[in-house]
Amino acid sequence: MPGNRTEQGRRRVGIVDVAAAAGVSRQTVSNVLNGRDEYYSAATYEKVTSAMHELGYQPNRAAQTLRSRRSMQIGYHIFGEQLDRAQGFTLHFLLALVKAGADVDHQVLVFTHHHEDPLGVFKELAARHAVDAVVLSESGVEDERARFLADSNIPFASFGRLAPDLPQHWVDVDNAATAAPSAWSPNPPSPPPASPSNASPAN
Repeated sequence: MPGNRTEQGRRRVGIVDVAAAAGVSRQTVSNVLNGRDEYYSAATYEKVTSAMHELGYQPNRAAQTLRSRRSMQIGYHIFGEQLDRAQGFTLHFLLALVKAGADVDHQVLVFTHHHEDPLGVFKELAARHAVDAVVLSESGVEDERARFLADSNIPFASFGRLAPDLPQHWVDVDNAATAAPSAWSPNPPSPPPASPSNASPAN
């Protein structure tokens, strides 16, 4: 059975069909699919997406990745020990990352590594262009993962401070602020008594 037909034997809906239904060019549909919003208006976007919905069009993500070199996926690397002791903070962070990724039409690929060398899986993902960017958990100043990503020109952010010669896209816990005593007190001190010069005159 030809590859452009569905299981029911019907021809698979393609980008040309969407363009005809929306009354736009094939290139315009391609621009919408690849998020090149500088080339189309909001009204055109609405027409194209409506035609996709009506026709049941499903983009071929593999083909899009080959053409654009973008996977529309953000990688999140987590150590095996973190998987064994998943904490509330990690889960909340992951939920926030998934939501933020969805807002820009990206999926989150959570991955870990085997044995003691984490770079193997990073090299594999880079070779397959499987992710557009990576978020690193529990990074260290001299983090080999960050250095590999920087050398491979793969954007990344990390949870933890990095060496100064690496791209500085990281967040960390402010331990100094956490350890500082709170300025709030349940029993605030009484105001000082008024000095004689500020005292109200007696009636």
